[in-house]
Amino acid sequence: MLIFVYGSLKRGFHNHSIISDGVFISEHTTTPTFTLYDLGAYPAVTQGGSTSIKGELWEVANLDRTDWLEGYPSYYNRILIPTWSGAAWIYTLPEAPINKAEVVSGIWT
Repeated sequence: MLIFVYGSLKRGFHNHSIISDGVFISEHTTTPTFTLYDLGAYPAVTQGGSTSIKGELWEVANLDRTDWLEGYPSYYNRILIPTWSGAAWIYTLPEAPINKAEVVSGIWT
């Protein structure tokens, strides 16, 4: 199962151990159809917008652990996006968070 990660699940970040038994495929940049927000300890993406999100593609056995971390389906949604490697899951918020900074670069660090 292919997953696109853009925040704390990326290599070098505090939640990476959740997917570290998966296989890193490559870095990836989405189409410019999202908005990225900085929520402090982690980011969030919403559909709609003009930002290309920069992150990583990973092959994982299942999404049980990431669903748990992301609070799917009660907090985040999960949608498929096109990538050069095929369709990948990305976690998105259903609506923009209030009073949170937008990350126009598309890179959360």
